[in-house]
Amino acid sequence: MAAHAIALSETPFDWNNEEHLLLLQSLWKALKPDEALPPLPAAAAAAAGGGKERGIKGSRGEAGEKDGGKDGKKKDSTTTAAAEGGKEAPSDPDRASTSQWNELGFQGKDPATDFRGMGILGLTQLVYFAENHKEKARELLLESEHPRRWFPWAVTGVNVSSFVLELLTEDRILDEKLVEVKEQGREGGREGGREGGMKVVNEVYCQVWEEVGRAWVEADAENVMAFPKIWGEVRRRERRRWRGRRGDEGVGVLVQW
Repeated sequence: MAAHAIALSETPFDWNNEEHLLLLQSLWKALKPDEALPPLPAAAAAAAGGGKERGIKGSRGEAGEKDGGKDGKKKDSTTTAAAEGGKEAPSDPDRASTSQWNELGFQGKDPATDFRGMGILGLTQLVYFAENHKEKARELLLESEHPRRWFPWAVTGVNVSSFVLELLTEDRILDEKLVEVKEQGREGGREGGREGGMKVVNEVYCQVWEEVGRAWVEADAENVMAFPKIWGEVRRRERRRWRGRRGDEGVGVLVQW
């Protein structure tokens, strides 16, 4: 399972990949179900069957041009720790025609640039969080728009993906919580194999995400410049927490199969 997660992290987001495009659309729909999809690059629209028009037909019809973004909120580079040693994504920022993606906490007009550190894994886990923990995900998105202590929601999620991948690979903290999900799937009643494994790994991701949000709100920081310090404290606490749960078979986390 760790190998599969690594492979996803090494797969760059590509506007011309229909699966990637649909994932990004799913993120918007989960977080902003009452708002039309933002306009997408012409190549992306064509890949999804939208032709050459800017704007793409989704479940709510064709999206039009619309001003968006968070005016005056410059995203500090210190919040992009996950991009260290990042991978270049086949994406041209000039192709993206809207800043609406800033509303989800992306740093620029082209969301693909924020996935350079974690590839498609970062997007996949953002979507999982938004679709399976909707109330909490939307609550934290709303919190991220606070006039004083705002933070980049999507970029934070990518940072969390990076941390969870470390737990799976470098730290190997989760190794002793191995559960043979594949075997459980054969016995019935639970998902098995790779799909079941990624589900439980994604649940770890969601737990860490929620802890980040809780710590940020409780800190009531003056501004986003405090984010790196608080994020570092959360990382240390989470490592200690998982180490303290070694041998707890009830955790149900699969890290390999």
